[in-house]
Amino acid sequence: MTHWLFIGAISVVVSDTLASIAARALDFDYGSLWPLSLILAVTIAFLVGRDTGSVRASVLVGLVLRFTDATIGLAVSWVIGPGAPATADRDAVLVVVTALLVTGLGVVEGLVGGWLGVRFSRRRSTQTAA
Repeated sequence: MTHWLFIGAISVVVSDTLASIAARALDFDYGSLWPLSLILAVTIAFLVGRDTGSVRASVLVGLVLRFTDATIGLAVSWVIGPGAPATADRDAVLVVVTALLVTGLGVVEGLVGGWLGVRFSRRRSTQTAA
């Protein structure tokens, strides 16, 4: 599970960086790329569920990935430019609420990906073969 967590966190930050650069260079709405983050989180949660046979582990990974997205990923997009909200919107309460909502979404993504992963689990298929 640890390697998927590391790969997922690095992937989140890299995808936020590339999306920020592309949005700035091609002049499109950075927020329109949210489906990529969703697909990434569900995919990593699926892989964790498949490898561990645990939905609980997948939910934890989904939570951590989305927390990474809502903190480090958001900071990267603010530095590069396209993800930065208007100056008046940068108050601490909004940042905390956004981080909590995005992290909560990660729990749901981890649950969905983990459930699917467990359905296709390597452990499950080896247990039924035995």
